[in-house]
Amino acid sequence: PFADDSMDVVVLNHIYEHVVNPEGVVADILRVLKPGGLLYAGLGHRWQVIEPHYKLPFLSWLPRPAADRYMRLTRRGQSYYERYYTPPGLRRLFAAYDVWDYTLPVLADAGAFAGDDIVPPGVGRLPAPVLTALLPAVPTYVWVGFKGAGMPLGPPLRVPPRHLT
Repeated sequence: PFADDSMDVVVLNHIYEHVVNPEGVVADILRVLKPGGLLYAGLGHRWQVIEPHYKLPFLSWLPRPAADRYMRLTRRGQSYYERYYTPPGLRRLFAAYDVWDYTLPVLADAGAFAGDDIVPPGVGRLPAPVLTALLPAVPTYVWVGFKGAGMPLGPPLRVPPRHLT
């Protein structure tokens, strides 16, 4: 119910996998953002090793019928409703935004992002190339998307954000 170009910031944190029409939600967020507005997105992806809702390994990797059977066999439910995108699918989902990936900066300096309760100790001491190689195994991506061209602001980071689009 919000007017076009009415929001400075929108937060989409671990939500898209639960909605019927993620494309519509992401498009509506773009509609309500002011030019230069910012979207914060915390995003799970299909290739996460442990599915966070049910704590089952490889659940999100499976086709729907197999995932439903896995849920029943483990007595976690009757059906698996969440729908995660692959990393390339997430890029397509947010293609209308100017996206900056903050996942590696958060891993490299979790304390600066108030994430040291989530990022395992010692991860920040890994060299940037190792963090980059581990990116497919990271369960949550932290993206900032701008409506129109945007540039992240703030202090210099040991590992800078990656410009995805």
